[in-house]
Amino acid sequence: MAGGRADPNGRRARVVVGIVVAFAMAAFALPALAQFKPITPAMAGQTVTLNGQNLTIEALVQIARGGAKVKIAPEAMARAKASYGLMLQAQEEGVPVYRFNRGAGAGREIETLKGPPDTPENLAIIARRFEGGGGPGGGGGSVETDVVNEGDLRSMMATLANQATWEAASENYINGTVALLNAGVYPAFRLRGGRGEADFIPVGATIMGRGFAYYTGQRMPAADALRQAGLQPLQLSGNDDAMNTVSSLTAGKTALYVNDLREYLEWADMAYVLTMSGLNSNVTPLVMPVQGTRPFPWVNFHAARVMEMIKGGYLFDNDPARIIQDPEGLRAFPWRQGAVWEAWANLRDNALIQMNSSDHNPTSRPGVKPEDAWELSTPQMMKYYIKGGRFSNGVGGYIFSNSNWDPFPLVVSLEQVGIALINVDSIIIETMSRFNDPYFTVVRAQDIMGPGFGGGGGSNHWLWPEIQSLAMPLSPPGIGTIANPADVGAVPLLRLERAERLLKVQRELLAGQIIQGAYWMDVRKKQNPARQFGAGPTAAHAAIRQIVPLQRPPGSPPPTGSNQDLIADFITTTPASRFFRSTAVMPRPAAMPAPAPTLKAAGRTQ
Repeated sequence: MAGGRADPNGRRARVVVGIVVAFAMAAFALPALAQFKPITPAMAGQTVTLNGQNLTIEALVQIARGGAKVKIAPEAMARAKASYGLMLQAQEEGVPVYRFNRGAGAGREIETLKGPPDTPENLAIIARRFEGGGGPGGGGGSVETDVVNEGDLRSMMATLANQATWEAASENYINGTVALLNAGVYPAFRLRGGRGEADFIPVGATIMGRGFAYYTGQRMPAADALRQAGLQPLQLSGNDDAMNTVSSLTAGKTALYVNDLREYLEWADMAYVLTMSGLNSNVTPLVMPVQGTRPFPWVNFHAARVMEMIKGGYLFDNDPARIIQDPEGLRAFPWRQGAVWEAWANLRDNALIQMNSSDHNPTSRPGVKPEDAWELSTPQMMKYYIKGGRFSNGVGGYIFSNSNWDPFPLVVSLEQVGIALINVDSIIIETMSRFNDPYFTVVRAQDIMGPGFGGGGGSNHWLWPEIQSLAMPLSPPGIGTIANPADVGAVPLLRLERAERLLKVQRELLAGQIIQGAYWMDVRKKQNPARQFGAGPTAAHAAIRQIVPLQRPPGSPPPTGSNQDLIADFITTTPASRFFRSTAVMPRPAAMPAPAPTLKAAGRTQ
């Protein structure tokens, strides 16, 4: 200080020091941005066998979120070995194989191997593919963008191990993937950045001890993770460096989303029942003669579920005050909810295909013969025919370049769910506002409940803009390039992130509907204590009142969140099936794909 004035240089110095310290602290705190989210391995003592053909959504959930172990079926490993041997035999016979003896992308016509695959020169070339950097797929990522949800990582690796049995992957790659999964070692890599041809997951790098990995929730060099887990690095070979170009993360996360969406839809059916019970609805739109005259299978399925839930309830009593027709939206709900169930079924079936087939390029098919399809014997296709020899145990077959990496069958069915959901949401928001109107409720809640219990109205309209932004499909991206075949994108992980976010908002929306429906059930019960609501709705109502009491006792601790947040968390962690199990049969059960080198499997005739 001089003459009572502050020293500007000293102040500037302190500001600079403060900024430097702040940046230093931020740098040290950076890893917290990717806080690992572990699972509770309640099923760690169980083992799921992967054979590449019948991995179910339920089994994947057990592996991903329950910590179940996996093993490869002997016949699936034999199939992978045959594909690997066919690839080596292709080099022996001079048959071009994308990314094995030809380059990738713009280098697809460049011959990278000459002569038999086991010459010292070729073995050295192949070995160099796995040297330096992070190995196949990198294994880098960053603390800001890593995939850190253990359930997602486990779903990815289980799907990859299952899919790899259809590909020309080495035995070390498949066994290494299984060993990592069972030991809880996961590659560190970014969630964002892929265009959609692949997720570019660096499992191969982690198998070799390259790059970074997560173990016991900690990010560390992959070599340290292997050592701490008691695993040895494995040497990869053949075309393993191309195994990162699959979409196993997309497939695995989609399968988990299918599971979560089904649980949401079961709660949505329950919320509809609570709303009808609160409104004293006329249920004639759901009865058998009505549904039978418009036999949309998934609408009929939803109606059957709802009728089971309300069976034994007062909605079947003769109530003179019950109006002949509910609001149009409430009456239209079964048709729209049935459409969501159908969209869910389409996504489920496509997820099962994606999990139990190969999206790898190229396709290796040992045992396929020129006579198996007319086109296979044409001169163009015979360029890719391998006759068979010492590397393939005499078995011939084909290896084709392909576009199996395009995930659009999965992507389109994923976005169809959002379109179906938003048309139900408009009904939910509108129906909630109807409880403000005695024209539909006949009575006013405050007249029945007395002062201090609210009016029973409400709306979730504030969620509508976010729902609209998340439910609409993304425009298909195109990527123009010069001297490179890559020119399309699908960004499936971005679409999946939006779908997951939408489902979270859907639960908030549904929570508001559930709270209102439960309140009006209290109104109807006080109006007539003899009224019943059916076993399922009654049990659900009781559970809701444990979380959100109709009136909190004096002196009770404050709630940990808003009522809507509490119920949203409840329906996220508690399945509706705990309160009601339907006997309604789905019109189309899950159909497992069975990839096989036959015309029938491809929908073809000779």
